[in-house]
Amino acid sequence: MLLLIVAGTVFWRFNSSPTHSENYQQLIGQSKTATLIEQKNTTNQPLSINLPDGSSVLLSPQSQIVYPDDMAKSPERQVYLIGEAFFEVQRNPNKPFMVLANDIVTRVLGTSFWVRSYEDTPDVSVSVKTGKVSVYPRQLGNNETANWEAKSGVLLVHNQEVKYLRSDRRLVKTLVENPLIVNPEIVKTQAVFDDAPIAKVFQSLEKAYGIQIVYDEQTFKNCYITAKIYDEPLTETLLLLCKIINATSEIVDGQIVITGKGC
Repeated sequence: MLLLIVAGTVFWRFNSSPTHSENYQQLIGQSKTATLIEQKNTTNQPLSINLPDGSSVLLSPQSQIVYPDDMAKSPERQVYLIGEAFFEVQRNPNKPFMVLANDIVTRVLGTSFWVRSYEDTPDVSVSVKTGKVSVYPRQLGNNETANWEAKSGVLLVHNQEVKYLRSDRRLVKTLVENPLIVNPEIVKTQAVFDDAPIAKVFQSLEKAYGIQIVYDEQTFKNCYITAKIYDEPLTETLLLLCKIINATSEIVDGQIVITGKGC
């Protein structure tokens, strides 16, 4: 068999690849495509990979992906992942793009997102940079071509993340550790507040980060803020605002929930 080695990446037919986990072997076995290409990043730097459909992958060190060589022609574009990778998917509403990683599947039409799925870690995570992503748990131990639990899935948008807890087979929706601003125009026009109602400040943050902030307007109706925001990360900004209005914040189902006594 011919091996082609370029920049620390190995390409080979799947039936000659090293032994994978049982889950991974079964996952590959469900593919209808006979010819699969595997790429493994054996370097200590992220590796950029262009897929046949025009999508791109930034593959983390010691990670690997498998994809069909006829991906652009297949009804569904499927990639199999072990490890961690950042995907920028070429939009195609007629051909969903799916990342199968151990116990979950991530399904998109065109967006950018991270998938982290190492075999020796207790959970799998998916976080979204742009667009919308659907994440489902996967049933193993059957002979069906695919058995994705769509009814148990979650929908993610920018700055949201889901973790799949393998121990109890549960998806937990949250926010990424450091949310990014998705609407910079809001920052330019609404960064300074002078004796403004807290509701107005929260509305600005929602638009800037694309994250819903849930709170009781009646409780905080007498709270007014004079401050410049967006100079600090969102977590720091929320700590400051909550201190001023006698409140606390927590992340619930991918949203920020504000509770407290008010001013």
